[in-house]
Amino acid sequence: MPFCAYWDGSRIVQFHDAHHVRALYPMRRSDQVKQKVEHLLASPVDWWPLSEGRRSCADDHIRIIWNCCGKESQVDVPEFSAEEYRSHCKHLSLSPRSLAFPAMAAFSDKNQPNPIPLELITQVGSSTRFNGMHQQNEVQQGVSNPAPSSEPIAHPPDDTDEENVDIELYWCVRKSWKHINDMIVFPVKVNTINDDIGLFHHLNEEYRNARGRMERFLSWKGCERVKSMQFGILYDHQPLIEPLGDSLPPLSTPVQNGLLSLPRYEYILTPPPTVHMKIAARQIIDGIKGREFNMGSKKTLDAIPKHLFAARGTPLYIKPGLGWAQYDTKWGICTVQGYSLRKVLAWIVAIAILGHGAFSLWLVFVNEKDLHNASEPFIMVAIMFFRFLGIPEVLNIV
Repeated sequence: MPFCAYWDGSRIVQFHDAHHVRALYPMRRSDQVKQKVEHLLASPVDWWPLSEGRRSCADDHIRIIWNCCGKESQVDVPEFSAEEYRSHCKHLSLSPRSLAFPAMAAFSDKNQPNPIPLELITQVGSSTRFNGMHQQNEVQQGVSNPAPSSEPIAHPPDDTDEENVDIELYWCVRKSWKHINDMIVFPVKVNTINDDIGLFHHLNEEYRNARGRMERFLSWKGCERVKSMQFGILYDHQPLIEPLGDSLPPLSTPVQNGLLSLPRYEYILTPPPTVHMKIAARQIIDGIKGREFNMGSKKTLDAIPKHLFAARGTPLYIKPGLGWAQYDTKWGICTVQGYSLRKVLAWIVAIAILGHGAFSLWLVFVNEKDLHNASEPFIMVAIMFFRFLGIPEVLNIV
């Protein structure tokens, strides 16, 4: 049933297997070329100013499609993860016409109520215990609502709003040029972020600071993907880290009187973790790339693991951020570099302008009839730029 819709507690989603994707979203020749280029480069590509186009879905994967601020978003996940995710969703009986993507105004974020948590999912980690909340939302009026749950509603702990708790999330960025092997982490103070828009602005600012001005003007690459990962601290009091693998922090159970101890991680989980990470990463990239999210919405911020610890001046205070010790492990979100067509085109335009300028100067000041020698500076400049800046980009050493 390819047109069935489901409510996952935060958004309305559809599931399409590879056969339905080929039937409903046929690829054009240009889409096939783009997909082949991405495969050859082994890297994501930002095709703006061209459209991103459509992509094929692997036979053992299922495509999950949802509406994000009036535009279609999608991720491909393995079948077993998609089925587990589907088992946590509520089926909605709707016709194909009412679920047209991306123009799905009836179900846009602007009309969705705030999440209402229904249960506390527990999971004990091997070494550290963390907190998380799995939330289910009511479906807006006009859509068949699932039957009310007989289980008691569990609200998230109130200590996140207290003055004696600091909240951070960790934004990991790989540096560029001679420091390409270094990945650094930026602690982002969640206490000062009001919504997803503020989050995306902060992530963009920290990313630009980490990559530097040379990367902004000379590199062909940018942040094209995001992933959730565990990382280890390499040195005392330094932000250098080493990725340990893609994962989410385990969730913790209340220790006494229904309270959760500090320090811990807290986030709203949409199980399974594989799907949760992909959906959250897609929305982060959409926001970083400039998609207009609703002011006041915190759905993406709520999905990112955040570190809660006692505030400065309290007895349980632990040093945040750069106060970490060597071999300490944390969880955060990490950038994945990819090529940007806009930056490549900017390079070509700049080289063309420079070359034609040299060509014109030669004809004016040297010999107005010597077209052969006038064209040599342009060729030399183009070769120099692509040799010393283009080749390192392709070899992924900048």
